[in-house]
Amino acid sequence: MAIFLRILREDWANRVFEKRMYYTSLKRRWEKGLECFFIMKTDVGDSVVGYGILEDYKAKEDWLKIGGEHFMEHPWKTVLKFGKLVKFQNPIPVKELQLDQRLKGKYLHGVKIDQFLVDRILSLLDH
Repeated sequence: MAIFLRILREDWANRVFEKRMYYTSLKRRWEKGLECFFIMKTDVGDSVVGYGILEDYKAKEDWLKIGGEHFMEHPWKTVLKFGKLVKFQNPIPVKELQLDQRLKGKYLHGVKIDQFLVDRILSLLDH
């Protein structure tokens, strides 16, 4: 299983890919090793811009107790820390994934995706 995570702003995307951290308010049972695919709005619409493998996660209170950075730009409950993290040179338009047409924009955030779709995304990187 994998999940889509939405990034709203370019500066947030830069922070995700540079610091390997994503601040989220999604309520989820996080598991180390979870594959996460990042989605952003691009000039061709929503696109998959990268992916990462979840290495660790901390609740906000625990993160702040150990001296973690206090992110103030939006409400969050959990910080996700990534080991492997890849930013795609050529983002993959979501419309090429043949998803349910109702899954657009904010409705993609937090959607669980199966191995078939993971394989499809990764195969589109080769083209």
